[in-house]
Amino acid sequence: MTDWIERAGIAAILVLSLFAPLPRLRAAGNRLAIPATRAVRRVARLGRRPWLAVAGVGVTAAAIGMAVSWMRPPQPFGHDSFSYLLAADTFAHGRLSNPTHPMWRHFESFHTIQQPTYASKYPPGQGMVLALGQVAAGAPTAGLWLSTGLAAAAVCWMLGGWVPPRWALLGGGLVVFHVFIQLAWGQSFWGGDVAMIGGALVYGALPRIVRHAKPTAAVMLGLGLVTLANSRPYEGLLVSIPAALALTLWLLGTRRPPLRTALAGVVLPLGAVLAAGGAAMAFYNAAVTGNPLTMPYQVHQETYAVAPLLLCQSPRPEPAYRHELQRWAHTEGEMFAYRQQQTLSGLLKYKGPRIVDYTWYLLLRPTLVIPLVGLPWILRRRWTWFVLAALALAVAGSLVTTWFLPHYLAAAVPLLLLLVVEGIRRLRCWTWKGRPCGRTAVWGLGLLYVLVFGLSVRDYVLAEPTGIARYRPRLLAQLEHLSGRHLVVVRYGPEHFQTINDEWVYNAADIDAAKVVWAREMDTAENRELFDYFQDRQIWLLLADAEPPRLLPYPQEELSPLPIPAAGPAYHGRSGRRPPG
Repeated sequence: MTDWIERAGIAAILVLSLFAPLPRLRAAGNRLAIPATRAVRRVARLGRRPWLAVAGVGVTAAAIGMAVSWMRPPQPFGHDSFSYLLAADTFAHGRLSNPTHPMWRHFESFHTIQQPTYASKYPPGQGMVLALGQVAAGAPTAGLWLSTGLAAAAVCWMLGGWVPPRWALLGGGLVVFHVFIQLAWGQSFWGGDVAMIGGALVYGALPRIVRHAKPTAAVMLGLGLVTLANSRPYEGLLVSIPAALALTLWLLGTRRPPLRTALAGVVLPLGAVLAAGGAAMAFYNAAVTGNPLTMPYQVHQETYAVAPLLLCQSPRPEPAYRHELQRWAHTEGEMFAYRQQQTLSGLLKYKGPRIVDYTWYLLLRPTLVIPLVGLPWILRRRWTWFVLAALALAVAGSLVTTWFLPHYLAAAVPLLLLLVVEGIRRLRCWTWKGRPCGRTAVWGLGLLYVLVFGLSVRDYVLAEPTGIARYRPRLLAQLEHLSGRHLVVVRYGPEHFQTINDEWVYNAADIDAAKVVWAREMDTAENRELFDYFQDRQIWLLLADAEPPRLLPYPQEELSPLPIPAAGPAYHGRSGRRPPG
């Protein structure tokens, strides 16, 4: 319903913009617009104080995220969310990783590693933000509010290097009321905001370095690069390449600064931040994998994966699996997406709709696409070609990856918003038959943008969680209110291949200290060993695929697991939906 309101509103605004200059409509519009105009002018005054504008945008975005979470607390869903929460819990306890548990075979799950240490496979950026929320407010959800606020503030600061201050403030406002950024990234432990912060820092520092060559801008550039390396390394590299080339050409070109200025204002501060960031990353890798040059992601790939990360690579030999569901997910499920894209037609059929949906609908929304209609006029400015080239590289680089999800493009979102803001500036000057229509269109689109956000928040809050996001928190809360400590042995049915993203076996960083431990059911001997280790706990059996899932006292005489078939139905993708075609 919200989508139809948005489309109808856009059409109505464009039509009314053509007739708004007529005398009677203009007079009526002025009477209605005077109070709103006064309010907007008061807000626009923040643009005269850039740092105050940046802070105001950040606080507003975080406050909205907090309000949404209060109405509907975020719940983890999907493998990635639980992996990031493991990282957050680990960091919150003052550790970089956890020792391998003696019963680790029962705790193997997706997107985590058990050896040489027990940890998340992902870079530490998102986990650190969630850990800050867990330490400061007692819940990782507070880290989501922090990352949303910082993302909005970073975009506002970035835009200040490219457009006038009041337009930079407008761009920050676009983040504050962006449906997908606030409700998907800002209310999901998967995140996306951290990479967005990194991209904004990189492209906010670049024009400031070229203009002033101040060490503060070089430090911000370094922080942005380090943030990208610790959130989305591959996509961050793609986004960073154009900025690195532009900076290099400036330092070596005919308009290069004096050598002393370049060294003191750019090279040394940037090098110091990158060196410190690289040392910290090496230290983290060594703590998790035992090798400063080996990332946890690489260990996970070598231990479990068959499908490669890039379509140009060959599949890996099948490793030894201890659980049939993991074997099927990696050898059948993930390979399905890889095989689908081995031809050009298959690649376009698989990735094409995703790029359109993710870029033009989820990340931009129809309301923000309208200002881009004036792209030919935007291209009159030289820097827009540079921005388009950077976006093209980010999208082209994503075409050769096996997976493609919206948060993979998070680092490039600030560049998209830069084009949108410049498009709004041009739209404001639009005339038709000698009559000014742009101001009306900009006002209308702004009001529609906020209205759609409000309607989307309502829909989000009223929607009932599904799958594991609905049942696991309830069962966990029930067990935590019971006396004693508990071990939940999870049994999956033969149809679990169709809902493989609903994975129950995820645990806290300190498994033995947790009140509730989740474990996979294995064969008789393995189960007896597990029960002997946790003999001081109440043992439960979870029938995960019952509707609703059933939690029963584990029958001591039933020590053999329910058999799982060796093959399942066609893979439905990491999102749980069947891929197009």
